[in-house]
Amino acid sequence: MSQIVVRRVESRWQDRVRDYRVIVDGRAVGRVGNGGEIAVAVEPGTHTVHMAIDWCRSKALQVDVKAGQVIQLECGPNAKPLLALVYATVLFRRWIWLHPGFAGAVQYPGQTQDREATMKQIEINRWARARARGMLMYVLVSGIVSFGIPMFVVMTFVFHHSRLPVAESAALWLAAGACYGFATWFVQEFRYRKAVGRPEG
Repeated sequence: MSQIVVRRVESRWQDRVRDYRVIVDGRAVGRVGNGGEIAVAVEPGTHTVHMAIDWCRSKALQVDVKAGQVIQLECGPNAKPLLALVYATVLFRRWIWLHPGFAGAVQYPGQTQDREATMKQIEINRWARARARGMLMYVLVSGIVSFGIPMFVVMTFVFHHSRLPVAESAALWLAAGACYGFATWFVQEFRYRKAVGRPEG
């Protein structure tokens, strides 16, 4: 029997106590919790898979399943706590990300895989996709947009400090976001190069 296995990465904050619905060919076939995994029996052929929570969802992913294959997928939240309102309204179709779990994510019954090695490969593949978009794009999205701007809004308009003008607060948090982006880029790049055995530089 062919299967589609959906593994959900563990999240520290977003959707931690909520289940995601697994939708295959337009039909809800089960739920998967934070850090959990679900196996869905399917007929050989092409199937469309997406995840959902309330009115939010992931992009649809089309998979071709052969007889006896186990196709492994991975999902998790795109939305961050400080950007939840944006994702719940404008980007509700991207609340969840969904993609093949790791390189060569096809397994036949009877085969076994090392869990630790699989999770390591998942992280390598995820960073490979991020670095392919370039350092500046990573800093812009992960540093300035995801960290700097939300912190500026919260610290300026929620916990307003009267002695710090809005313009200075904006410059401060945008710079902090850029620094955060660059720092996390170099940390992740170091870990990636070490994992794949590439020299530094």
